[in-house]
Amino acid sequence: MMFLASMIMPSDTSATAFSDIPDHHPLAPAILEGMKEGYVRLGQDRVFGSDIAITRSEFAFMLARASPYRSEITGCVERMRKSPVWNDWALSDADYDAYYGNALCVLQNYDLFGAFADDSFQPEEGVTFAEASRSLSLTFGLTKLSVPVLERQDWKILKPYASFLSAKKAIPPSVRGLAYPISRGDALTMLYRLRHPGKAMRLGVMEYQLASHLTDPAAWPVWQRYGMSIPYRETCP
Repeated sequence: MMFLASMIMPSDTSATAFSDIPDHHPLAPAILEGMKEGYVRLGQDRVFGSDIAITRSEFAFMLARASPYRSEITGCVERMRKSPVWNDWALSDADYDAYYGNALCVLQNYDLFGAFADDSFQPEEGVTFAEASRSLSLTFGLTKLSVPVLERQDWKILKPYASFLSAKKAIPPSVRGLAYPISRGDALTMLYRLRHPGKAMRLGVMEYQLASHLTDPAAWPVWQRYGMSIPYRETCP
């Protein structure tokens, strides 16, 4: 898997470093930037897997390293282990020595992503679009309102965060709904658009979707009349 394998950086970085992302692929610009900036990792199998659901550990790595807080990543875990609050702060199932450890550390410190109410992280579980919306909106300063994520099923209380992403045209058409897990491609697309808001605002009508499409199924027929159709997503939870 792309994120779990060891890091291999090609001497001449190009989108074709991933066998499934040729130069003409829509994700190619984001892949190139991600590899250059260090928030996309190239694994031994050289497969990005854009349609694969991103895990919480992968999302933590990508989000922190693409964020305005990336300068604080190095040594974060070491600093926290020296803190008197470490035992209460550390999540029970998070491996802080793993590739995502320092990234998760920074996100936890700023309450951007990580903990559930039972102090678990669940690193191999997926990330719902609702939770991703919260993390992305807070990380990129779209809002200062922080609603806690108590359980993975709490997507309904996180609905408003989708509106902040919607205003930035950051939501790709491939996102299926608030309660659905996002893919690696979804995560990378949203990060790239938030890092380049000017480019995102110039996107065509078929390249993004509005928050209303994910919260109100009645909006879809109107949108589809303008030429946009997502065959596998007809309703939302």
